[in-house]
Amino acid sequence: EVQSKTLGLQDEVSSDDLEEEVAQSLDDVLKKTASATTKGGPRSIGETPQIRGLEANKIFVNVDGVSQTFFFSNHNYSHLAIDPDSIKKVDIFKSNTDYSQGISLGGGMSFVTKDGRDYLARGEKAGSILKYSYEEASNLNGQAIKTFGLIDKGDYLLSANVKDAKDIKLSDGSTLRNSEFESLNFLSKFSFDLGKARRLKVSGELYELEDDSPLNAT
Repeated sequence: EVQSKTLGLQDEVSSDDLEEEVAQSLDDVLKKTASATTKGGPRSIGETPQIRGLEANKIFVNVDGVSQTFFFSNHNYSHLAIDPDSIKKVDIFKSNTDYSQGISLGGGMSFVTKDGRDYLARGEKAGSILKYSYEEASNLNGQAIKTFGLIDKGDYLLSANVKDAKDIKLSDGSTLRNSEFESLNFLSKFSFDLGKARRLKVSGELYELEDDSPLNAT
């Protein structure tokens, strides 16, 4: 059983790595591994995961064991609708030898997100986090609030994340037209201990994005 879980595993981004990075985007998360990267940008919603040059439609991408389906626009990019702050770890598979993770041409990546108890320090039973972020290049304002705690034989996590960005200013001083966007992300997640090392996790997520495709998608 242990062998089957590590078969094909090439790299891992741990929770300690993510705490040090203070990731704001998928690209920030994958900076900690030489096996995977992102294509697209410069907006975070323009980043799509890659492994060895293979794009998201050629690899498997799982979030908490659920396979993600990507829609590719006329600019051939898509993004993973996941809050970087909620990621607990990422396992990178550079080959397709472990079919328990998914079937693909060249491996993939498996994301594990935090439960409510992962935000609690020893002895704590409940808490909340209010977070504000700002990015100068796109005049991005981000607000996030999380509340979490322990319940009978389990834990809960409620999260809301709002981002509002204007057109991006590029390094040459020009502005990337039509690159502004607004996004909303609401998450509720409950975990229950069933005994015998078994846990039941139930979650629901609402994600909304309003944007225009930039004239220069890169």
